[in-house]
Amino acid sequence: MIFDSKVIGHEVFNFLDADRLIVHSKFNKGFNIVNERQNMIFIGTDENGLFPFGINVDQQTKSWLLDDVEIGSEIITKNNCLYFDHHILKLNGNILNFKDKLVPQLAFVDEIKKLDFRAYENTDFNKQKVDLLLAELTNGNDDEEMLRYFIGRGSGLTPTGDDILIGMLFVHRIVPFIDLSKIAQIKKILQEDCTTLVSKQFLNLALDGVFSTRLMDLLDETTLSLNIARLLKVGSSSGKDTAYGIFSAL
Repeated sequence: MIFDSKVIGHEVFNFLDADRLIVHSKFNKGFNIVNERQNMIFIGTDENGLFPFGINVDQQTKSWLLDDVEIGSEIITKNNCLYFDHHILKLNGNILNFKDKLVPQLAFVDEIKKLDFRAYENTDFNKQKVDLLLAELTNGNDDEEMLRYFIGRGSGLTPTGDDILIGMLFVHRIVPFIDLSKIAQIKKILQEDCTTLVSKQFLNLALDGVFSTRLMDLLDETTLSLNIARLLKVGSSSGKDTAYGIFSAL
């Protein structure tokens, strides 16, 4: 069968210069494919928002494609389409440029501050650790102990420490507070085997000021409460971890 895509993140076409891609991981909401440079593309529904490296499809298309792939499956790119074993996905969706959507606003601050993050006090990410990370981020020296402590710490496709750092980078995009040398330092660390491939992609984009719609929607004050609720539902804890990073950086 031939399927249409709905929305395509602006980064996707930068990653489709390979003849073949490999299925990296799959789950209920979709699956990830990678090129030979280990750049990742997500194909699936928008339940967790839209991503700069995502190809958004409807529920039925997602189900058909999920049934057609296994981890390690090869996908061929040709004629602006992705060719699976039994199906074809046309890359004809609306292209969404995430860099154009971020408008600095702080209407969400008061709502984020109302959230309860006390559960983190009995974890590896308590206020003392977070404060040490924030101090390191604002300092122009070569210290990277706390960066290495947070990056990759936790479980899942996006470990908790990475999500917290992404939340801080989101605040930095609106109100810069991180020393520029630290941005370069994080990029250097991410070249190592320090965390998951998915997290590396999210972090590298965040370092360039590019975020998913679940975060960008926080800047829409007309539906703020709804958008915060949607963020908190992302993943098993990913959205809450990101919100904690935002809260800590405010």
